[in-house]
Amino acid sequence: MTRGTVTGLLDGLAREELIERHPNADDRRALRVQLAQKGKRVAEAAFEQHGRWAGRVFGSLSAAEREQLADLLEKTAGSLGGMVA
Repeated sequence: MTRGTVTGLLDGLAREELIERHPNADDRRALRVQLAQKGKRVAEAAFEQHGRWAGRVFGSLSAAEREQLADLLEKTAGSLGGMVA
């Protein structure tokens, strides 16, 4: 991702009042970005919806199957190495 792409994404989130930008007291070149109240509500709703989805998707697995899946996913993620930025 380029710096311009990130700036564009942040501009859109700020326009939607989902984030707030604050100056960084330690580095005038940097900004501190945090969720605004509206952004927190949207994130909470998204996490809640995702939790329900994950429960439906993985709810039929036994504890042993969930553990096996977690092990396999961890193994797979380890083989990605530097492929994920």
